[in-house]
Amino acid sequence: MMTKQKIAPHLLFNSYLIVFIVSMVQIGIGVTAFQRPVFKHAQQDSWIPVIVAGIAAHISIYFITKTLEQFTDADLFDIHKEVFGKIMGNILNAIYVTYFSLVFVALLASIYEIIRTYIFFDIKIWVVAFMFITISMYCVFGGVRVIAGFCFLAFFCTMWMLFVLKYPLSNLKMVHYLPVFESSFEDLAKGTYQMVITVMGFEVLYFFYPYTKEKKKVRNYAFLGNLLSTLAYLYLMLLSIGFFSAQELEKNVWVSLNLFKVVHFPFLEQFQVIIISLVLILVAPNCITYLWLCSKGVKKIFGMKQKYAVYLLSVIFLLASLFFYKRPQINDFNKVVQAVMAVMAFIYPFFLFIYTKVYFRLKKNKEKST
Repeated sequence: MMTKQKIAPHLLFNSYLIVFIVSMVQIGIGVTAFQRPVFKHAQQDSWIPVIVAGIAAHISIYFITKTLEQFTDADLFDIHKEVFGKIMGNILNAIYVTYFSLVFVALLASIYEIIRTYIFFDIKIWVVAFMFITISMYCVFGGVRVIAGFCFLAFFCTMWMLFVLKYPLSNLKMVHYLPVFESSFEDLAKGTYQMVITVMGFEVLYFFYPYTKEKKKVRNYAFLGNLLSTLAYLYLMLLSIGFFSAQELEKNVWVSLNLFKVVHFPFLEQFQVIIISLVLILVAPNCITYLWLCSKGVKKIFGMKQKYAVYLLSVIFLLASLFFYKRPQINDFNKVVQAVMAVMAFIYPFFLFIYTKVYFRLKKNKEKST
């Protein structure tokens, strides 16, 4: 019998919000510095890995939604227990909670690095961590509808930034895009990997899906969210290649943020500070979502009330963030997290889809034989 879990009507939200949830979680902190690692491998063909990564995400979203459609209002934590049994299911759930926890701490470390670089040079990491953990706690306590609404708000508060890049857009050098298709397959593959670990985050569909009202529309809305984020990445990549030289792209870390350095308004003296503030709003949905997922996982595994899990995890994350205050440490930690994310977002969904198909087919045959 398939897993059945009754979701209270007051917790459900309109399916179209999946567009903003997927796009916000995909963009997040990655949009600030994705160009450099991709360009190191693919050079002027770096726009190709962006498109390939978007297609790969599209395929993975398909397998995720097809898996979810086999169950009734069940999230990934419930699916694990259903198809793998309670013990193995909880082990897999614990792995996912650990994964989400690593992502959350990596987000805090990256946010700290941006704030320290562009705004407050001597700020302590615990201050940044405390601020974002507090905001995340507040939204998580509000419930899944508040989280979905925050993603919706963050989308419209930040996406307009792409349209103020008039000066870089009007000063592109077409020679920077030539010759086309010069990069080898190996270089494009390496660039695609770097891009793939940037567009991840759509796997949160495993957990938001049960709370949607019109589940038949979720896949299309998720596709649209992925398309919007892919177009945003493609736009910024093409803009960066055409505006900056190859040497600048290989040297600069926060390429997207540096694009705004040349944007000036007569009534604003420090427009870049405003941009950094908006970037923090852009990152907030990621922090909120992953804290919610971690607390939800702890609740499912240990039977702990979710609010107590939020308190416990918040303290753990605050203490864990204290170990990452230098760029080499942050970079090394991010590489580990990104490798894990690649497996969780692109490989595991395909495996789980096949496994659940086989599971239900064997179960159906067993019921027929009895």
